[in-house]
Amino acid sequence: MKVLIDAAHPADVWVLGAVEKRLLDAGAETLWISRPGKDNVVELIETRVRPHVRGPQTGSNRLSLARELLIRDQVTLRTVRKFRPDVILTRSPAGVHAGWLTRTPVLYDTDDGHAVGLLFYCDTWVGRLPYREELQHRWGLTKTFNPNHDRAFFAELERVLHNRDAERAAQQQRRQKMLEWCADPVDYVASWVYELAAI
Repeated sequence: MKVLIDAAHPADVWVLGAVEKRLLDAGAETLWISRPGKDNVVELIETRVRPHVRGPQTGSNRLSLARELLIRDQVTLRTVRKFRPDVILTRSPAGVHAGWLTRTPVLYDTDDGHAVGLLFYCDTWVGRLPYREELQHRWGLTKTFNPNHDRAFFAELERVLHNRDAERAAQQQRRQKMLEWCADPVDYVASWVYELAAI
């Protein structure tokens, strides 16, 4: 199995690096996309002695961040087409965009940002997966939307953004409950990667 890991922040290297170790131990092949200029992302990946493709230099204002995202989208798409991963493991929108364009399954994880940690899956090719069902219905940590129903997506996003503080607190409580229930979240993420690769 081949897994592309898209790291945009040093915390991504630590979090996704633990998942990568499990995957490598099981014989998977991995490739990272790094983010030069964001603290020490490149150095952390290189310290792990892992292959990586350098993404664009980190932006410092809105315009340069938008430029960075566009270039990161191009780099990620090109990397996906060349590496041909079975799964993209990402905490960056660029990984989601590349997965959507190439029909590669994506495991997108975020625990920050303006969407207060809600994970939004918009796809038509993967369908319902058990891990999504569990995260959405058991823990209330995700929302699934079909791209053809964009009104529902934007209505929910507006509701969340309008009640940001309350949603963030509720999301943290639900997340904590799930983490207390899980023996080791790394095991779960690794198993989700295998589940996506089997599609």
